[in-house]
Amino acid sequence: MAEQAQAQHAASVWRTPLTVASLLIGLGLLAALLAGLEINRPPIGAVDSGATVSIPASVTSPETALPALSFTPVSKYLSAASPVSAENFQPVPTAKSAPPPSGLYCAETRMMMGGWAADPRDGAPVVRVELYVDRLHVGDAGVGIARPDVEEYFRRVDFAKSGWQLEIPLRSLSTGFHYMEIWAVDREGASRLFLENHFQCLPSPH
Repeated sequence: MAEQAQAQHAASVWRTPLTVASLLIGLGLLAALLAGLEINRPPIGAVDSGATVSIPASVTSPETALPALSFTPVSKYLSAASPVSAENFQPVPTAKSAPPPSGLYCAETRMMMGGWAADPRDGAPVVRVELYVDRLHVGDAGVGIARPDVEEYFRRVDFAKSGWQLEIPLRSLSTGFHYMEIWAVDREGASRLFLENHFQCLPSPH
C-alpha cells in the first residue's frame, strides 16, 4: 500500500508541472497568433487623385510638366459622420475597370497618380507604394507627402505624411492592352492592393 501511495504521489507531482507547462505553451501560442495577426495587418489607404497631360508629337524630348495633383479629401469618399479609427477601417473595395474603348496615345502622354497610405500600427509613411505593369515591378511612388485631411479624419498625427504620388511610365509601353496594379507595403512586409486597371495603348496617329 505504501509503495502504491508513493507511486500515485510521484505521478501527481509530475502531472502538475506538465499541466502548467502545457497551459503556458498554449497561452504563448495564442499570444503569438494574435501578435502575428496584428503584425500582418495590411496598410490602409486609397488612390484619390490623378493628372494627365498630352505631349505634342513635335517635342523630341517630352518633359512637359504635369500639373500639381489635387487630392480628394478623405471625407468626400468616406463617411464624415464621425472619425473612423484606423484599427476598424474597412477599405473601399478596389474597382476593376474595363479597357477603355478609345485607349491612350501612350507615347505622347504623361500620367501621374496619387493617394494616401498608412500602417494602422506604425503610422505613415509606409515603406513603399509599388507600381506594377503587366505583373512586372516598374517603379515606386514618392511617399511622405502631407495629407492633413487624413490626419484630421483619423485623428492620428502619425498619419500626417501619408500622401504618395507616382508617374505611370506610359511612354515606354508597347501598343496594345496593359494591366496596372498599385500596392502599398508596410514595415512588416504586409501589402494591400489599392488599384488594378486595364488600359489600352494606341499607336501614334502621327
